[in-house]
Amino acid sequence: RCAEQMARTGKLEHSPAEMRNLGRQTLGENFSASFQSELTGEKMVRKWMKEGKRYMFGFDGRKDTENFTQSVWQASREIGVGRARSEDGNWWYGVVVFDPPGNIPNQYSNNVFLPADKA
Repeated sequence: RCAEQMARTGKLEHSPAEMRNLGRQTLGENFSASFQSELTGEKMVRKWMKEGKRYMFGFDGRKDTENFTQSVWQASREIGVGRARSEDGNWWYGVVVFDPPGNIPNQYSNNVFLPADKA
């Protein structure tokens, strides 16, 4: 639903919390878009993993690394994935939701770890 809404409106922004609410909590959400190139799950994840180069391990996240930290958040156990294409066919939109959500202040050091080859 979230990706379809982005494709309809052309707006790349977080979906309203009520669309991501499971009753007990609001899901975490990452999203991406691609112009004139099919957006795959692999492309989205690669883009978000690049943010990890800017992440300062051992500290809370920042706005420019929140897709990375949500993607690797240890406590997130389930995901939902959706994608949609704009009506004119030029844009692809992809959304991944996470349950439970990540990016919780003061919980980064318990959920975001150095890669094994850098530890």
